[in-house]
Amino acid sequence: MASATRVWLDVVASGWVMFPAAAGATAWLAGWAVRSAHPGFALAAAAGVGLGLLALVVRAAGGRGRAARRAAREADAEAARVMHARLRDLDHRLYRDGDPRSNRAVGGLRELDRRVRERAGVDPDRPDDPELTARVDALLERSVAGLERLAWRS
Repeated sequence: MASATRVWLDVVASGWVMFPAAAGATAWLAGWAVRSAHPGFALAAAAGVGLGLLALVVRAAGGRGRAARRAAREADAEAARVMHARLRDLDHRLYRDGDPRSNRAVGGLRELDRRVRERAGVDPDRPDDPELTARVDALLERSVAGLERLAWRS
């Protein structure tokens, strides 16, 4: 899912937005179902939907940053899971070739991946340098791709 779509989905699907809007819609449906002319149902419906819209505006104005950070953390966690699975699979395939150098290389890549991910979580107030992170990720990706080609030859 695209990051912007994910952020807006988090904002709109928040309980602070959905609960009052759903309560207002329920009050309106209840008034319609019993065919009541009493203004209490309409007032409750307007209040619930209005509070839901107000919460949407407030969350859209201030909550997008938090939702964006959460989406970025989830994307990073997914990338880490994918890389971990690739390294594990590569380690299993290279173990069969009996060459200790390839096993050491995979171990080194695992260690590099672990240290980079660990460093990223050290200080949440100080964001990582995106250029450094991109270069390390590219280096890791090229190294894993090279070892995967080596594993397919053996």
